[in-house]
Amino acid sequence: LVQLEEVIQKARNDISSLQHCAAEAERLSHTKEDLRRRTATLEALSEEHAGLLSARRNLLDASARLRYAIAEHTAAQSRYQQLNEAWYDQQAGHLARERLSPGTPCPVCGSTEHPHPAQLPAVSVGKADVEEAERLRDRASSQEAEVKSRHDVIFSDAEKREADFSVHMLDALGTSDEADFLPKIQQKRADLAVQMQATEQQLAAAQAGEIRRQKLEAGMPQHDRELDGLRIRQAKLQQDILRYQSSV
Repeated sequence: LVQLEEVIQKARNDISSLQHCAAEAERLSHTKEDLRRRTATLEALSEEHAGLLSARRNLLDASARLRYAIAEHTAAQSRYQQLNEAWYDQQAGHLARERLSPGTPCPVCGSTEHPHPAQLPAVSVGKADVEEAERLRDRASSQEAEVKSRHDVIFSDAEKREADFSVHMLDALGTSDEADFLPKIQQKRADLAVQMQATEQQLAAAQAGEIRRQKLEAGMPQHDRELDGLRIRQAKLQQDILRYQSSV
């Protein structure tokens, strides 16, 4: 009986000492979930940084394409102007050769003196040449507009990524200086990993304590019944002893 009472008392003491395990396990579960969220935030930030670097490369490529398109358009425009001017000079040369003579009024200005009549260019320019140059100029202009439109979209995307990353980095790492990104995020990851390991160990211990408490509580009714049975038997035995002693 005494041994059973000691066992029951020890179980009650253990149950009392383990009462905090459920609350502690719940608190540590929240801590673990918070650490997971913070770790996920770092991973998202790392992916965001990779996206930003890709956007910068895309912008450099788009800028190079735009510079090339501008140069092509400028060259095509210059070529058209040169041919167009040469064609008009050629028309003036033909007019001077065919219509101008000393004392004859100029059909353009009416002057009867022609000290500097237009000369035919060294290279003949046809109307088809001018029209082809105009077509190439217009095509280059359209291509420049298309390239610029794509460039502007890429630029806007990169600009937004720059602004968003700066804010997110400041929130997660306490700085927006991109030069500190890699060392800061590596240190943060290491710190979170250490905290996660410690939290998981503490959580496992708290959960084990709660399971033990539940098992002890589940066994208490059986112990109480056994103790009550022993006390009844003890009381009956004492009565039997008293009756025996009174009969002799």
